[in-house]
Amino acid sequence: MAHALDFLPASITRKAAPRVAKASFKTLFGLPVCDFGWEQALYHVRAAIGGEGRQTVLSFLDASEVNRLSTRRGHREALARRLLLADGAAIDLAARLVTGTSFPASFRDSDFIPALTTYLSEPMRIGVLAGDSTLLAEAVAGFRRHAPWHQFLALPADADVLGNPVPLLERIAEAELDILILATDGETRDTLIEHHLRPAHASLVITGGEVLAVMAGRKARIDRRRRKRGLEWLFRLKADPKGVLVKAIGTLPAFGLHLARECLRSLDKR
Repeated sequence: MAHALDFLPASITRKAAPRVAKASFKTLFGLPVCDFGWEQALYHVRAAIGGEGRQTVLSFLDASEVNRLSTRRGHREALARRLLLADGAAIDLAARLVTGTSFPASFRDSDFIPALTTYLSEPMRIGVLAGDSTLLAEAVAGFRRHAPWHQFLALPADADVLGNPVPLLERIAEAELDILILATDGETRDTLIEHHLRPAHASLVITGGEVLAVMAGRKARIDRRRRKRGLEWLFRLKADPKGVLVKAIGTLPAFGLHLARECLRSLDKR
């Protein structure tokens, strides 16, 4: 398990008071995507915790999420209500082609969520919700080692949670959470966010995916040096060549069509 501070960029520590500019956004695929560096992202997400009667949902926009815009009805409107961080080389390429500039940083849930728990110096109650109870238990144990000043609570989601979400919602409410990490499948996650979760359940909801496998120690985390040099894709290819190839074949052609349409729309506006 990496040391807690290893999840933070070198310029940031828990005791640092970041100097951040006002929130700014790039519009991509009809969505406002935060134009943040690490300091801005951590600062603004921290500010969302504890808002009276208010709930902020943080999600990571990657190529797969863009593809869901055309397959899930109402998904664009749902994402537009969330705080979106850019995730991956494909989204950064889209930003360069459409707006002319890259994002200051790229955020993966497996990097950002542990970094946020390190950045938050005051103790928080953090719920982690997932369908795989074994992976969930391992990940929560990893979180507790990583940031022991917080309370991490495991919230297993049954297979029929969407058929009867009331018991789960009652457990979440009883936990009195500050933050809820949703690491279920996409449909369960989005249905809970859009139809069931309220500010009383948690003021900050974060959608996650790979973070559980990383915190459980089942997947290696990409070190800062490789990521800074843009070699993240090579690390992933070496670690899981078949998985990377399958994901690329399943994701990139459809994303390329979305990107082509987005580029044409941006040309029409000039």
